[in-house]
Amino acid sequence: MCRDDHLTGYRREYARLARNYCELGATNESLAKFFDVTPATIVGWMAGVPEFATAVYRGRRFADAHVAASLHRCAIGFGQTVERVMVCRGEPLVVSYTKHHPPDPWACAYWLSNRRPEYWGGVMRGFRRRSRARLIVQGPMAGGLDESRTQENSWTAPRG
Repeated sequence: MCRDDHLTGYRREYARLARNYCELGATNESLAKFFDVTPATIVGWMAGVPEFATAVYRGRRFADAHVAASLHRCAIGFGQTVERVMVCRGEPLVVSYTKHHPPDPWACAYWLSNRRPEYWGGVMRGFRRRSRARLIVQGPMAGGLDESRTQENSWTAPRG
């Protein structure tokens, strides 16, 4: 249990503020700076005030889910509606189109090495971002892939 001195200065509205800040990625250290207390005080509030601890954990889960969704989106590629203002016959004209963002090989490798480590666990070793490398895939998942394909921003899975 926490010591009483760690509860000193706690106010009920801190739970809402902490959740909002944690949704933006706050750590215990950044929460401590925000509330002008020590990191040990934040730990004490989390241990002694269930409402505060729940708010912090929910905010962090929200932030983690948002990052995971963004990583997944980068890994599979996505389309984005873009508006551009052009001049046509002296008049402004707004043109909408879909800009396609191809899958990011680094995001794919990171996602798979964490989600399916039994097949892709060693993929991130030696991965060089933004390098021109030959894609070499080994293991049970390699069967249907063209191993000789070279792409910009591709990655090399280490052998062995």
